[in-house]
Amino acid sequence: MARGAEGGNGGRAAEALESDRGSGVKRRRTDGEDGEGEPEEEDNKEDLISLLPDDMLREIVSRLPLRYGIRTQVVCKEWRNYWKERRQKMSREYEILPRVHPSATALVEEMEDLARQRRLIEYLSVVIHTTTVHIDHFRVILNCTAACAVENLHIDLSNRGPTRPLRLHIPLLSRNLARLSLCATTMSNLYFKDARPFPELAAIYLHSVAVDTKVFDRILALCPSLRVLDLRKCSWLDAIAITSKGPNLTSLTIADCDGVTRVDVLPVSSLRSIRYSGRFLPSFKLSSASCTNLYLSYQYSGLILPKLFDKWLENTVWYLYNETIAINITNFTICSNALRVCFFLLDIIVSVLLCLDII
Repeated sequence: MARGAEGGNGGRAAEALESDRGSGVKRRRTDGEDGEGEPEEEDNKEDLISLLPDDMLREIVSRLPLRYGIRTQVVCKEWRNYWKERRQKMSREYEILPRVHPSATALVEEMEDLARQRRLIEYLSVVIHTTTVHIDHFRVILNCTAACAVENLHIDLSNRGPTRPLRLHIPLLSRNLARLSLCATTMSNLYFKDARPFPELAAIYLHSVAVDTKVFDRILALCPSLRVLDLRKCSWLDAIAITSKGPNLTSLTIADCDGVTRVDVLPVSSLRSIRYSGRFLPSFKLSSASCTNLYLSYQYSGLILPKLFDKWLENTVWYLYNETIAINITNFTICSNALRVCFFLLDIIVSVLLCLDII
């Protein structure tokens, strides 16, 4: 009897879905007490989401996080227009010029209104060309990024003129940040105590930013998901050292940061691309993992002393001599007129380059 029941259930399950030869539509058979029932269409069910009003659909898409909002374009092509509207609706770009609308006061009032409404902003760009923006105004802008859950932030103060610097407090920014781009700003060392991390922050671009080494290390400690770090013409920074507990960077760019005297990324095994351009750097400790793109461009006006060159050999070239690095590197470039050294040191460089199959 048990076998018969199992066989009956299995037979009914196998016959549950059958094709209607006339219409080509699959129908589900529902069994009643006597084993008979009326067919029910499965594939022709109504799409209840698409029946929602357009205004409601726009509101739903506008409240989705960035990565989920992008997926909606794959699920339903008709939602692409809603996504484009979301991008326009959730982006704010402000450029403050002297005696031109919007003024600093008008910008602050608008951003305070956005913060009160908790209006989601995906991309926020603030470019300031005037000294009329005061510290209190700037703090309102920072508070707005947190209240509006900004994911992509760009701040440019490069044309603000010589005046009291506006200090940027990193811990006050939105915890939804995925990309941060700063130009000509000054990093503050305040509010780092008990600061919450930025779990989504994957890329940081700093151009002409004043940040000392201690603050820089604190920033990295708050960014566990950081993958791209781009530093150009940064001041006050004298060393870039990333520990094994730091972020798993895949790309590191350092350009014209004249104060930097030491770079140590030896514990970072995830690095794929390293680009350095600037003053001759005697201490450059590289990772021995899977770095595939290495670019070094040294700028030095005089002749490198043998002692300084010996440090470079010890701290840079010998790391390249490591077999694991030599196997993985596919693009290795050294650009410098400074490598005019004593002839008895040249054979050491040649041997290293031969090991890397560069010459």
